[in-house]
Amino acid sequence: MPKHVLVALPLSDAQRSALQASVPEYEFIFAQTETVPLAQVLEADIIMGNVPVELICQNHHLEWFQSNFAGPDTYLVPGVLPEQCLVTNATGAYGLAISEWMLGLWLGLQKDLFLYRDRQTQHKWDAITRQVRPVAGSRVLCVGMGDIGSNFAMRAHALGAEVVGVRRSVRPGAPCPDYCLRVVPQSELDAELPEQVEGLVLAKQYKYGKILVSRYEKEEQL
Repeated sequence: MPKHVLVALPLSDAQRSALQASVPEYEFIFAQTETVPLAQVLEADIIMGNVPVELICQNHHLEWFQSNFAGPDTYLVPGVLPEQCLVTNATGAYGLAISEWMLGLWLGLQKDLFLYRDRQTQHKWDAITRQVRPVAGSRVLCVGMGDIGSNFAMRAHALGAEVVGVRRSVRPGAPCPDYCLRVVPQSELDAELPEQVEGLVLAKQYKYGKILVSRYEKEEQL
């Protein structure tokens, strides 16, 4: 009996054809995450893509689940997947794309590019008197040093920023990446924050915010 593969990923026709050609003896069904029917979920031996938890938990023979998230935490709750099910994630798939997006946003904020864009759209040509902030020589605190955070830290360092990384924990004696001044554990995050921070980059959501905060008061909870 051929394996049944349910693919709930936003793939192009060319990508679908390449996937089918890679394992021609398998039967592939392509669906949308939001509208995939329960019958297709129950038939699948392999599922690629984050189908709703309330559906996938009813498949008791699933052999392999490929998440399109780096952290498929909701699928790892006991009882959601069969014990024998292999789980793989998308770690490493987003580091380049997301870190470049973060870099673009950071540059836009540092150099007031969004303000200039809005003024141009409004046909306002009077001078903007406030001074833009430099990237070279700035201090970046990167909270979360996984694939995305590390990729961003490397790019910030390449532009001349001084980067301090924050991990959930740091092993004693672990080498510091050459693109960071130091890497500290999450428990020491407050010590790395002065009273005001020009830019706080969070590659993982902690209590301080989300992606990029242009100004942050230490005592505030964002």
